[in-house]
Amino acid sequence: MDKLLLWVFLLTSLTETLAQTDLRGKVFVFPRESSTNHVNIIKELDNPLQSFTLCLRAYSDITCGYSLFSCNAKNRENELLLYKGKPGEYSLYIGNSKATFKVNEEFPAPVHICTSWESSSGIAELWVNGKPLVKKGLRQGYSVDAHPKIVLG
Repeated sequence: MDKLLLWVFLLTSLTETLAQTDLRGKVFVFPRESSTNHVNIIKELDNPLQSFTLCLRAYSDITCGYSLFSCNAKNRENELLLYKGKPGEYSLYIGNSKATFKVNEEFPAPVHICTSWESSSGIAELWVNGKPLVKKGLRQGYSVDAHPKIVLG
């Protein structure tokens, strides 16, 4: 797989956090498959994260699992992770707990993904190309650490 294009086109609000940082219209291209190509975003939050909505666009011909969006904190991995396990399978991790979503999709093809989570209900949602998938319960009452290290790619 000598060709890898991973586009992170749109990153919208992590509720009350990244609203000031609009990456709309920005594209990150990783021209070859690598375990070291990534973009770091460091953001201090005023409070732990109780809910979020994350949207992005991606395009890749990789068939093995890879991270689309990762948010870790000191001594807390997979605080918030959007992971593509294989074609048609996405996993959302909150506080190192996982919900897996399955979708019929063409491969390879550009994909628009949105996911949201709310601590008070524990409801996690995922939309692929505008189509909602079955809602899942995930880490009700949990708070994502206020000192994240965000990695794209």
